[in-house]
Amino acid sequence: MNAYEDSLAANQAARKMFYFLLIALIPYLIIAGIYLDNPRSPLLMALSDNTNTLPAIISSKNLLLSKAMDVYTKSAPLISIIFFLTTYKHMRIKEGKSAWELLGAYIPYAIFYIIMIYFFLFDNRDLTSSAKILYLASHNNFTLLIFYMVLYSCIYVYSCLNFWAFYGTYRAFKERR
Repeated sequence: MNAYEDSLAANQAARKMFYFLLIALIPYLIIAGIYLDNPRSPLLMALSDNTNTLPAIISSKNLLLSKAMDVYTKSAPLISIIFFLTTYKHMRIKEGKSAWELLGAYIPYAIFYIIMIYFFLFDNRDLTSSAKILYLASHNNFTLLIFYMVLYSCIYVYSCLNFWAFYGTYRAFKERR
């Protein structure tokens, strides 16, 4: 395969990743629409009540909306797994890199990824007592929606990259035996 075809395949994978992300962000708009229609929505209340033991990034100013959006944010790694399972067969490993070099690059990334996932998915935080920009995001339904959509997007992209890097390292070791 020549460089042009490699670039075309990479662009196609990136486009597919972007489309998966756009589709995955639609539930945020649905949650916001339900909340705007009825701020005491039984559906959102039930979701909040059934997941009250899960750690969450919430806003004390808007507990119901932030809890519902946080619960959905926890699905980002799952959606990235689905994306990865649909695209991993098309993955190419760059020539000239040893398997050990790939492993050396992957380990720090994996550590960063684990720390990021812990802080954003498995830790309790209140945005109203956080840094100034997060504090500002917690005061308004629209900025709260934007915050959760950006958070979801970041977790999704980093998860996709993590799965691709892990699989690429695995294949490098497997192919170079």
